[in-house]
Amino acid sequence: ILYYQLIKKQKRKPDAKYNFYIADNPSYIRTLSPVIEKLIHENQEVALLCPANHYKRLIQKLRPEFAERLFIMEASHIGANKVAIVFKVIAAVFRSFVDTTWFVFQPFKKTLYVSTDYMRYAMLHYCYQQQWINYFNSSKRYLIAANDFHLWDSFLFTACKPTGSESIIMAHGMETEISYPIYAKKRFVWGQKDVMNMVDVFGADPNEVEAVGSPYFDNIYKNINEIKSKQDHTHKEYISFFAQPYYKISTIDIPEYNQALSWFYSLVSEFGTNKFQIKLHPFDSREYYDAKPSGVSISNENILKALESCYIMLTIDSNSILEAAAFGVPAIQCLAPGYTFFSDYSTSGVCLRASSESELNNLCNRLINDQEFYDQTIKRSIMALSNYFSNLGNSLEAIFEKIRC
Repeated sequence: ILYYQLIKKQKRKPDAKYNFYIADNPSYIRTLSPVIEKLIHENQEVALLCPANHYKRLIQKLRPEFAERLFIMEASHIGANKVAIVFKVIAAVFRSFVDTTWFVFQPFKKTLYVSTDYMRYAMLHYCYQQQWINYFNSSKRYLIAANDFHLWDSFLFTACKPTGSESIIMAHGMETEISYPIYAKKRFVWGQKDVMNMVDVFGADPNEVEAVGSPYFDNIYKNINEIKSKQDHTHKEYISFFAQPYYKISTIDIPEYNQALSWFYSLVSEFGTNKFQIKLHPFDSREYYDAKPSGVSISNENILKALESCYIMLTIDSNSILEAAAFGVPAIQCLAPGYTFFSDYSTSGVCLRASSESELNNLCNRLINDQEFYDQTIKRSIMALSNYFSNLGNSLEAIFEKIRC
């Protein structure tokens, strides 16, 4: 904070009607980009707010018209002069240390483990809170992000909440329990399936949640239809496992992921005449899958390219289930009984569910050998997409109806 306040100062301050919190996360960037692009095209005032440790990577990733609107959060002005800034930071360190000491002794799990995160959040609060409240109170502004439960984004939404400005989360995936409660005033979700989850299951206020669709998925849907119109269906040859790097989450033990992976590996001996493939997630480590059977290949292709050659798609919890449905590829979600961490897509009909290794073998056998079952599975999954995506193909227009004033 002192470095960006005293040495690496920003030459200008954000002063925009539309403010986007953005981080170096591909899912967040692709979720927000269509809205940012359209606002810039309309010559609207746009500011992109980012943490200092994401700035260099974002400068390299973002297109020039985005990068020139990027502001480092830590460099936001917090004092009249250098002396005032130093004293404010010292006071913030002391106050956040006192708060964190209190937090460690609260009756919750892993308070010591997450105490450094708690102290960082307290530092932001004591250094920047009033500055951002004043910013969002100075005129009606919009704060938009793809997430609101990490460090800077939750802080910004908390600062915006008591002001006259609007704050919106644009969902970057299916809603799960961790999606609520929200710090923002409004959450734009993909479809009615998410609204029902948020309200009926997680207890959200119906006024907080709106189904608007996904501009990112609209583009995917358009690309999928273009690919399908030219596709050689005889090229579909892989039973593919779409991976997720859940093994990298150090705070949560997720044995179900390795279990699902072992089920997939067992298919090689059962259906040896087929081709098998692991489609890596962008954050995956290839080395994690070194124990795979020799008959399984590894793919770094993008999702659409991988689906183009996919006959059956398997995963444990991935939005690629929805892309598979749009592509006309049967998907099987591998979820053991008693799972606690993952969303169950199968209840909507958008995919099948295997709760054991034997169930997975049976489902794959039916899809491979029963063409009628294969076709019915595809038809049911395509019909279920309407529950997941409102305004399919036109969600950007629906969003702009909400944020124009």
